[in-house]
Amino acid sequence: MAGDLHTHTNLSDGSSNIELLPFLAHRAGLRYLAISDHDSVQCIQWAQEHCCMHGVTLLPAAELTCFDQLRKRRVHMLCYCPKLTDELKAFCALMGQRRNEAAERSIACLEKRYPQFTRQAAKALSQPGGVTYK
Repeated sequence: MAGDLHTHTNLSDGSSNIELLPFLAHRAGLRYLAISDHDSVQCIQWAQEHCCMHGVTLLPAAELTCFDQLRKRRVHMLCYCPKLTDELKAFCALMGQRRNEAAERSIACLEKRYPQFTRQAAKALSQPGGVTYK
């Protein structure tokens, strides 16, 4: 049973549209695919609405940002078949807001340092998911 349990789309920090991944998985001979975008409920909802495409079974998933208290560092936790609770939705919205705030600071620095870099170009890449990633 070939599958990929850790993939990202352009709703997160990947480069492909969510509709394209099941087709690519099929072409690669996969039977299972988890689209596990960072802190996103969009990919969970989409996989729930499209259980199987191109003969590939889609598993709702997300890669959640967490904090390892013991090691004092940020970590990512893959979560499969999560329930879409209000708490999960609020958590993902908060993480998206934090990412956008950090991206705004980075964009401001890049604009000062590199005249050819534009805020509009950076923001265009984040349109599908509404969150700007590194």
